[in-house]
Amino acid sequence: MTANRSVTGQRLTLAAFLTFQLLDVLTTHVGLALRHAELNRLMAPIIAANGELAAYAAKGAAVCILLAILMLSARRMPGIWFAYQVAAGLTALAVISNAVQLL
Repeated sequence: MTANRSVTGQRLTLAAFLTFQLLDVLTTHVGLALRHAELNRLMAPIIAANGELAAYAAKGAAVCILLAILMLSARRMPGIWFAYQVAAGLTALAVISNAVQLL
């Protein structure tokens, strides 16, 4: 029973992480289309220099690298799931910030 809960928790963590990443891209795209400033200080220079698609490519690459790290180390370091919960929470805050800016 605990193993099922653990797997369920891992699935929920991964689903939340990916969902909030997608929502961040969506709210960022809408905000940029409405001429709002990019709030992410790491992505703003990428968008300014190379455009929105380059920023999404960088974000996609970063998410893929994070997922690869998770898949390679999850069995040896079960505590890594907490890091992904924190990442999902931080991305949720970014989505909320984008949504507030859109209002």
